[in-house]
Amino acid sequence: MIQIENLSYSYPNADKKAISGISTRIGNGITAIMGKNGSGKTTLLKIIAGLIEPDEGAIDTGDEKYAGFVPENPEEGFFENTVREEVEFFPKNLDLDFKKRAEKSLEKLNITHLAERSPFTLSAGEMKKVSIASVLSGVQKTMTLDEPVKSLNKEGETKIGTMLEKLKGSTTIILATHNSNFAYEFADEVIILENGKMLKEGDARSVLSNRKLCEKAGLEVPGIVKWAEKRGITPPGSFEKALEIFSGDGSD
Repeated sequence: MIQIENLSYSYPNADKKAISGISTRIGNGITAIMGKNGSGKTTLLKIIAGLIEPDEGAIDTGDEKYAGFVPENPEEGFFENTVREEVEFFPKNLDLDFKKRAEKSLEKLNITHLAERSPFTLSAGEMKKVSIASVLSGVQKTMTLDEPVKSLNKEGETKIGTMLEKLKGSTTIILATHNSNFAYEFADEVIILENGKMLKEGDARSVLSNRKLCEKAGLEVPGIVKWAEKRGITPPGSFEKALEIFSGDGSD
């Protein structure tokens, strides 16, 4: 459980606050921080990860000292010559059993076959997985990710989302994204920001099924919600369920 109380933050020389008076409680599972560009989602994510100290307010991330941060562009966080060395880097610098932790992370993300490759030669999706493994090897309880599926196709998004679902039983996952389709399918909770302030929080599918709210926040209405609106039905909980309905009703 992460407790956030009245957080505010301004960048140097900025004429307004990037984050203003945010209070919330983030539980287990996958939480998506959403909003249009400039809404404050990456700033809030970095505060949670401990990369930025808030000007006001407090944050309690529980009994683990570090919250891992996965950057939007994975290659910006790569330092080593091989994937294995990259995944060993974080726990090694925390003076942990880095070899054991790295091997476990590689296995957990099903990327052991990439261990001796250079991380800079991988596909975009593989780089994302290596970046996540590099954080998971050092931090077990809380992970933050900035735009984890940006530039990925639907197949790549599904692979990352499925992987995060497998991790969420033991790791609290908080991600910043503008991808409403991805958040609808894989997030448990959403926090929507507007101009640095909390606009709405709650169950991901309930919140993202609200067309007016999505439009106000500058978010695309999820495709599955548009599809359900055309048929006058409640949006299904997953794209797989939508396909089942589509196959059964004979609609186009």
